[in-house]
Amino acid sequence: MIIRIIDQDQNQIGFLREIDQRDLDDISLLKLLADSRNTYNAHFFTKSESTIETTREFLRTFIATKSKFLYFIFTFDEFSKLPTFQGHLGYEKINANKIEVINVMKIPNSNQPMEIALNTLLLFLRESEKSQCIFLRVLKNNNRAISLYKRCGFIETFNEIDDSQVNMELIF
Repeated sequence: MIIRIIDQDQNQIGFLREIDQRDLDDISLLKLLADSRNTYNAHFFTKSESTIETTREFLRTFIATKSKFLYFIFTFDEFSKLPTFQGHLGYEKINANKIEVINVMKIPNSNQPMEIALNTLLLFLRESEKSQCIFLRVLKNNNRAISLYKRCGFIETFNEIDDSQVNMELIF
């Protein structure tokens, strides 16, 4: 599935592409994802060294699981107009009324804001899934991510289970 990313002037500036089987064999993409994960390892709930093979297995879980979805973020290069990979984001359907945003990550040195990509996904979820609750979890020390989520309309909610993380819910 492709979801178009549209800017405030109604121009398509990129797209979200759901991962699929062909991505499991794209060694350059797998290496880029593994390297990005390793760069941002401190901001993940599970901390481990990523390799091409562990990244392939990570992607395989999304392809095999009907309740989890992961989208690659592409924006169009200003000059060549070719799509440029920027990162990924996804969601998991917890139940008919509840969706968790998961796996939001940009590649290092990406100059594209994640805000418009995340807002695109949130709009898609509101329109297609009709969920009454969209939430996410983020590590308390990940200030950039918390700021991003607040700009996209999420508010912090109480987390009585784990004081190392912040729960956030989208109010709409």
